[in-house]
Amino acid sequence: MPEVTDAHRDAVLADHAAGGARGVQGSPTFFVHETGFFCPTLDIRKVGDEWQVQFDRDAFDAFVAEVFAG
Repeated sequence: MPEVTDAHRDAVLADHAAGGARGVQGSPTFFVHETGFFCPTLDIRKVGDEWQVQFDRDAFDAFVAEVFAG
């Protein structure tokens, strides 16, 4: 396994900071025409102590519309 150097750490921290500045909420986040979409096919929410995950048709449609916008 290659050695992890300060340069490697600095590069990761710089990427993380750049993502935060762009508004990345988590993975995956897609940027299309400067609009950010976090996990555009799912509606993820916490209800009480549980996470609920469902397909999000509206978010998916908005993502696809932005991808194919002129």
